Order: sequence, then C-alpha cells, then structure tokens
Amino acid sequence: MPGVRTGPRCRTSLVTGGGVRVAVTADPGAVGRLHGEMLTAAGAGRWAELAGVAGRAGGGWVVAGRGEELFVCGDLSGAHPVFYTRTAGGVIWSTSIGRLAGEVGAAVDLGMMAAQMAVGPEHWPGRTLYEGIRAVPGGYGLLLTAGGLELVDVRGPQGHLSLAEGAPGFGRALRTAVREPMGAAGGRAGADVSGGLDSSAVAILAAGHGEIRAVTYHDLYCSRTASRDPM
Repeated sequence: MPGVRTGPRCRTSLVTGGGVRVAVTADPGAVGRLHGEMLTAAGAGRWAELAGVAGRAGGGWVVAGRGEELFVCGDLSGAHPVFYTRTAGGVIWSTSIGRLAGEVGAAVDLGMMAAQMAVGPEHWPGRTLYEGIRAVPGGYGLLLTAGGLELVDVRGPQGHLSLAEGAPGFGRALRTAVREPMGAAGGRAGADVSGGLDSSAVAILAAGHGEIRAVTYHDLYCSRTASRDPM
C-alpha cells in the first residue's frame, strides 16, 4: 500500500477492489473469506464495520485507503496500539512508538512519566511517554484526510444491558471469536494459560473445535499439585 511500510516479519494481507485498498495483519485464509465485506465497508467509509470484520479475521491492525482518506486502526482493547504525531510535512503514524520517536527525534516526557508512575496511565488514554506523540485510544481508529485527522469511534452501538441480558450475546461473540481462528489454523492451536478464568475459558472453547496444546508458567506447581490429588 502506498505510504505504508511494514517490517520483514509482519504478516500482512492486502485486498483491493473498486478503488479501495485494505491491508490487515491477520490470517490470510480468514482474510480471503472476508475480503468482500472488508472492501464494501471501506468503500462506504463505514470504519467501525471494517474494524469489526478485521477483528473477525483475527486482525491486530487494519489500514484502509479510499481516495485521499487513510484509515488506521488497532483493536478494541488497545493491545495493538497506533501512535501518531504532527510534523511540518503532515501526520506520521506507526504501530511502534519507539520507531516513531526515533523518526522524529521526540524527547521523553518526564512529567507524564512521573504522573503515570504515581496514578497509572489510564487517566491519559491519548498521551504517551514521548513529547508530541499521541496514542489512538483502544476502540478508536485514526482517519487521515486532506483536511487533517479525526479519531473515529469503532466500538459500535453502546447498549446498556443487565448481566442476564448481555451474557448470551457476549457468549455468542466469544464463541465466534474462537471458532474462526481455530478453523483457519486447521483445528490445531496453542494456548498460554495464566490460570485465570479468561484464558481458561478461551482454551476450553477452543478445545471444542480441535486440538489445543496448553502451557502455563505455573506448570511445575500445577503438575505437582495434580500428582498429589487423589482424583
């Protein structure tokens, strides 16, 4: 994609059509199945929908070009971040804050570092530890146009449901999120299990769609405990 550089080990799939380009870091097989939905959403400028489809493909980042518009987005949780800064030549963005800081010579923001150490980073979701470099908050995408930039909310409709009302929908979404990558992996995958409910639930769901090789940092402790369990 013009103007976009990727690292040598970055697995990126590119789909094009109708004057639209979409690059996504995801499983190529999943992208192949969903490329029509991606192009339709990007062609209509429905960025939240595009981010959702890319997420279904297991994507960490998605970049879409439509005319003079460029849309860049990570994931809803912020685990795949996007950073940007303004320069005399325009806006520069990157998924690596270290690379971006080195590119523009940004200095460390010592005041922000002290503040985050004191009370945590969650109070400044758009700030980083480098002067002049901003972070796109999780659940948002960066839209670059000829007129400037905009942060686009890609979280979709924000409903207010009780636990009983929302649990079935959450369960369906979680099962879908596990089923599609398991299918793309041919029914075999690894799981790094922390021992908590989140990773355990995902591993158990994945085991219903194939073979799971689960590991844990506490494996020695768990093995010894299991050997003493009369069951």
